Amino acid sequence: KLLLWFEKGFALKTSTSGVRNAYIRCMNTAFHGDTLQQATQVLPLLLQTVDKAEKQPGQPQLMSEAVSASCLLVKVSLVDIKAESKLGPFWNMILDSKKQYLVNEKFLLSASEETLQSLLFLLERLILDFPNKMTDDVARPYYRALIFCLCRRLWSVRHAAAATTKKILAMLGGARIAISLIQEFQTVLESQKLSELY
Repeated sequence: KLLLWFEKGFALKTSTSGVRNAYIRCMNTAFHGDTLQQATQVLPLLLQTVDKAEKQPGQPQLMSEAVSASCLLVKVSLVDIKAESKLGPFWNMILDSKKQYLVNEKFLLSASEETLQSLLFLLERLILDFPNKMTDDVARPYYRALIFCLCRRLWSVRHAAAATTKKILAMLGGARIAISLIQEFQTVLESQKLSELY
């Protein structure tokens, strides 16, 4: 019944971007552990969300939906090999180091507190669970996004970013990541205005 509710509510014409994002965030909370396998039923909705955001990257609300959908897609890809075969377009989007859909500066500056926290979850999962996909070129924009979140005024975002940083630095190869983070921090310091970090 819950799955039907998610699908119906998400597809309503009266559902705004914020409402759709809330549905996806509910799905992220509802699907974990043993129930994660059931999330494959909403895979088309999630992929459609990511596709729509890719076609309109200038829309912050759609990009926020894509961040939330990406968090669930990453979790599903770990538990369902069949689902992984359908995720090609999703991986192409989030691993595109040139377009940086989910981690470009313009989007980060407009993202809400909840979206930044979801983005932190996403980058943590990508780095910890998919190290073979996170080459240096792909990881660099995500490291920059992590530094951006570490420098935010909002305590909740900084706290989540600090927790994410500790986890990824504790993994094998953490020293190399630490050096990359320092390099990205230097880049952020050189390019950002202090007012933009708030």
